[in-house]
Amino acid sequence: MKTIQAPKQILNVLMAPSMKPGVYKPSAFNLIPAETQTVIFHTLRRHLAELSEDELRILRKERVHYRGRDDEHTVKALISAGFLVEEGLDETRTYLEVIEALKLMSKKKAGKNFYKIFTTLECNARCFYCFEPDHSVRPMEPGTVDALYEYIMRTKGTDRIMLYWFGGEPLCNSEAIDALCRKLRDAGVDYVSSMVTNGSLLDRAMLDRACGLWKLEKVQITLDGMEAEHNKRKRYLPGLENPFAVTVENIGLALEAGISVILRLNFDSRNLQSVWELIDFLIARFQGSDGLKIYPALLHEELFAWKDNQSAEVRAMLRDEWVKMRQKLHKAGFLNQKKLMSMPKTNHCMADNERTAIINVDGKLFTCENCEASMAYGDIRSGTTDQSLYNQWVHEVHVREKCRDCVLLPECTAFSLCPTKKNDCFAETHDMLLRKITEALNAG
Repeated sequence: MKTIQAPKQILNVLMAPSMKPGVYKPSAFNLIPAETQTVIFHTLRRHLAELSEDELRILRKERVHYRGRDDEHTVKALISAGFLVEEGLDETRTYLEVIEALKLMSKKKAGKNFYKIFTTLECNARCFYCFEPDHSVRPMEPGTVDALYEYIMRTKGTDRIMLYWFGGEPLCNSEAIDALCRKLRDAGVDYVSSMVTNGSLLDRAMLDRACGLWKLEKVQITLDGMEAEHNKRKRYLPGLENPFAVTVENIGLALEAGISVILRLNFDSRNLQSVWELIDFLIARFQGSDGLKIYPALLHEELFAWKDNQSAEVRAMLRDEWVKMRQKLHKAGFLNQKKLMSMPKTNHCMADNERTAIINVDGKLFTCENCEASMAYGDIRSGTTDQSLYNQWVHEVHVREKCRDCVLLPECTAFSLCPTKKNDCFAETHDMLLRKITEALNAG
């Protein structure tokens, strides 16, 4: 066995095998990518290794007998590494215990450092897949901005804070952004900001405010295809001539201003060809541009209340296209490639991170950006008023039944309260993990 990434000592301690004679089985968290054939990655221990044929032969068995003899050094090594575990071991329980222990041992700074703020529910577009179909013109009022400032000053830690602007279209109420940033600046608070926007309003005048007062570092913008397809799907309100051209121009302006841009390309079976054309267009248009990352996103998933039911054949075809898009964007240098983590995730999103606060236009506090009424645990004036609900989201870890013993569980999420239901979660997570493994192998 040749170790490429060794597990951290704390993981070896938390999952130390008994090494007693008995019947063993391959760990549920053993991932042996078909593409590599001889490489194994333990998704919980984070152990990446290259195996011999003898070791692979043993791991292909459903049951392995270990008698504790000196001549069983190969089996002993696999047990010691965690690739073989006792037959009766509940590995999902082991996962939960390890994550709980790591959370208890983590030394997190006090106070919050990330505030996701809904400046308004108003939007100048009418995307058919929007999970906020209300589109009511509900801006964050000046009094709420004042209360939000006071809440931030009460709850922030001593390190830099991130303001994450959201909506609706957050730039439909840029005055709220101005007002809060001005208060924080005048109070000497160290802050930066990022934003999810459709990009149509991010012109030169807006960028001047963004680069100065807002300290905007990054924006995420969605494109839905080439010009005709994008404009049809976005369904902008009257007054904006050729939204696609305007948005592409604004992307270029943001990059020139030193703001990082993440482009999300939404596609389904109806705009597939247009998104492929868009990828070619973007590569040609922005090749060599620093600060731009692009990724494709499937629209057929069940996201909150929105559904797009497809046959199994169509879903498989779209998933294959998604992988091909990622391959092309990766080759062109536009796909954000994350490193293989040496520790399992203890937080999976904003919803289970105690240093994060999500504030809607009325000043209510939520753990999830979906902001359903049942998810509110307090407000910026009173703070946390439902500690039990807050604990369910932030401190308690539960595993969906379908996720038990999944090899990708430590790489994905045990977050059973999450309202997003991805039917093809395995394929997506597997593709991203395989890329990380490949990068680690190349680096080694």
